[in-house]
Amino acid sequence: MVKFLIIRLDSFGELVMASPVVRCLKQQVRDCEVHFLTEGRFTELIAHNPYIDEVYDYSQPFSKLMEVLCDQGFDYVIDLQKNLRTQRIKNRLKLVNFSLGDTKIEKWILVNFKRNLLPHAHIVDYYMKTIALFAQNDGKGLDFFIPPQEKVNLWAFPFDKHQAFVAVILSAKYKTRRPTPTKLEHILLKIQHPIVLIGSEEDEELAQELTESIGSSCINTCGKYSILQIASILQQSTCVISGDNDFLAIASALKKDIISIWGNTVPEFGNAPYMAGTNSKILEVKGLKCRPCSRKGFTECPKGHFQCMTDIDSSYAAELTNRLAASIRYEI
Repeated sequence: MVKFLIIRLDSFGELVMASPVVRCLKQQVRDCEVHFLTEGRFTELIAHNPYIDEVYDYSQPFSKLMEVLCDQGFDYVIDLQKNLRTQRIKNRLKLVNFSLGDTKIEKWILVNFKRNLLPHAHIVDYYMKTIALFAQNDGKGLDFFIPPQEKVNLWAFPFDKHQAFVAVILSAKYKTRRPTPTKLEHILLKIQHPIVLIGSEEDEELAQELTESIGSSCINTCGKYSILQIASILQQSTCVISGDNDFLAIASALKKDIISIWGNTVPEFGNAPYMAGTNSKILEVKGLKCRPCSRKGFTECPKGHFQCMTDIDSSYAAELTNRLAASIRYEI
């Protein structure tokens, strides 16, 4: 029996992008167990993954956590985060470990000097390198498992349950990673299908403004559903519109066609939709001297013009969406 401990503590998008590591280890290493350590708020997101044997909550007292981990008899640690917190865990376990490669310098150069020295690789590719000694990428994309009890019944929505609808993700840790309210309004007004707005309580005000502007065909669900339930809505949608956020990974895992709109960040950072629907499109304004302006984002454009979002072609984004929604008949 070979026992692996995989560590990825924060960002549920990163957890989803780590799913090929879990699956490939479980399917390619004979007689092995795969255990996963993450923050408590994310444990339910991977608890239903059939390739994971045990999930541990990092949020518990550190001494208690280490007592539990040390008793498991792990053979290897796969560190998919590589920071001071994960180093502390590895120091206590004193096991052979494989850690994520670091591209912070290359990203800093791209942001500050606009020279792209990054390898043409996705975050998933970096993750897979940590287990190259044991398994190879099987090319099956990302996994995300939704338990039956979390399925959202679309009968609660005021449109025909067999009608194609577009899921629009408003969530963004930083506002410069999503279209402006005006840009979103311009896009959504041109969409000829029902729209479901998805986000947290923080997005409720924006969602309410959009709903009032667009009318009854636009449904505001912000702050009403858990991440697993949001995943269920995404699963039942015909296509997804989103900025650069964690839900891109879930939509990719569900093989949805995604129209991703990029602002101050760029897909070259490695977190673009991974093996999503075959009709997925990336929309971005190339050639701006100020882009990318940050590896993460800002509450507002540091230059004041926000051209990376305001110059996105609204008509083209809506046309792509209408084309996708019209080509797929939705069925539960």
